[in-house]
This record gives sequence, C-alpha cells and structure tokens, in this order.
Amino acid sequence: MTNKEKMLEVLELSASFPAAADNLVSVELAANANGVPVARMFVSGGDACLYDWELTDAPHIGVFNEFLKTLDTGLEIKFENYRQYGELLITCDTLIRERRAEKTKPQTDFYNCLTDWSAEVSEAVMLLKTAFRFTERDNITDEQREELDNLITIAHDKLTALDEEMTAKGNELAKTL
Repeated sequence: MTNKEKMLEVLELSASFPAAADNLVSVELAANANGVPVARMFVSGGDACLYDWELTDAPHIGVFNEFLKTLDTGLEIKFENYRQYGELLITCDTLIRERRAEKTKPQTDFYNCLTDWSAEVSEAVMLLKTAFRFTERDNITDEQREELDNLITIAHDKLTALDEEMTAKGNELAKTL
C-alpha cells in the first residue's frame, strides 16, 4: 500500500471521530490482540462500542492527535514516545470523566430529588388516608372534623409545594440537556 493510499484510508476511517467526541466516555493507550499499540476508546450513546485506533505510524497518530485536539482539553497534544503518549491519554481520560460527571450532575440531582419527593408524597397520602378513614365515621366531633380538615390542608399544601418544586427542577434540568 502506498503512503497516499494509506493516508486516504486513515482519513476515511477518521470520519466517525466527530460523533465519537460527543459521546466519548474514556480513552487509554493499550495493545490490541496482536500486540499493536492502540488508542482504546469507549463511546456511549445509541451505538455504544469499544473502539481501537491503531497508533502504528505517523498518519494514524496524526489523525488521532487532531481528534484529541477537538476535545478542547487545554493540553498540548503531541506524540514523542509511547510512554509520554500513554500519560497524555491518562490525563485526557481524567478530563473526559470529570466533564461527563459535571454534565450528568443535574440529572443525578434531579433523580435524588425524585426519591425525596416520593417519600413526601407517600407521607401526604398517608395523611389523606387517615383523614378519609375518620370521615367515614358518623359520630365525629366538630373538633375531630377540624383536625381532619387540617390534615387534608397539610397534605394538599405538601403536594402543591412538591409539584411546584418538581416543575422548577425539571425546567432546570431541561436547560442543561
């Protein structure tokens, strides 16, 4: 294979890199089954996959360097030797993981709030069940009826506040996606 053919092959293979950059979960220097040095990338999303990019020659390394530059890590992207490159990829991997964690933090916070809301809704429902159980009795006093009305008001207020809070959190989350 001529250098020109090899370069065209490398450029054709690299066409998938822009999509991979958006969904990149991790990157590392590894060796494939044949012992060839590769940049091993895990890409999530609809087509989640483990992807090995050979780092055996200047064209492959050059294209992968350009891909790393698209990640905007602020790092100087260059290949000196495999040891240095492995350290570079470890640093890139750390930055990628930190960005992903920061990106998913609003979702995690929202789901944690859902758990709290679920407990509060259960409490409000218990208040309502208690109130309705008492209203089925014929001989309740005015004082008991007032207490029941208070329980129903507390449950209603809790549910209304939770609804408003969930709507606000949901709107915040929508802005981050």
